[in-house]
Amino acid sequence: MKNVMDEMRRRDHSQYDCFVCCLLSHGRLGEVAGSDGEMCNVLQLAGNLRADKCESLNAKPKVFFIQACRDKKMGDGSLHKYFDYADFLFGYSTTPLKKSFRPQTGSHFITNLTKYLEERHDTDHILDILTQVNYEVGKWGLEDKKQAPAPQYTLRKDLYFPSV
Repeated sequence: MKNVMDEMRRRDHSQYDCFVCCLLSHGRLGEVAGSDGEMCNVLQLAGNLRADKCESLNAKPKVFFIQACRDKKMGDGSLHKYFDYADFLFGYSTTPLKKSFRPQTGSHFITNLTKYLEERHDTDHILDILTQVNYEVGKWGLEDKKQAPAPQYTLRKDLYFPSV
């Protein structure tokens, strides 16, 4: 994962309007597991795309959708640090310190995210879409398996996906 994000940092993104990364993995608070099992800090991965490291993404949205647990059980549970990066969006599948559920039928977060992106990408801002996803995911589950997606963002503009 680190190598891929380093490669993304070196690419020329000048012909694109934004950068989108989807991470579906195991995780713990502030980290996701790579395919090799190595834990990667989400902010360090995203940090590769900061304006001072990837000039072609300067003032463009950098969007991360993350389907992974955010509890303490896989590690030390160090607190997720807020950051002063501009134009980032993290679409976490669950709130900090909570598990992210993925039944046999698939992740309710990813299922609803793709559904509403397909249906409303050209009319609704991403935060409106994520609000609808939060509503739909919140309706699912048993009392002990409830989940609430938790977007975090520093976007400075409305973000639409007109050609999804």
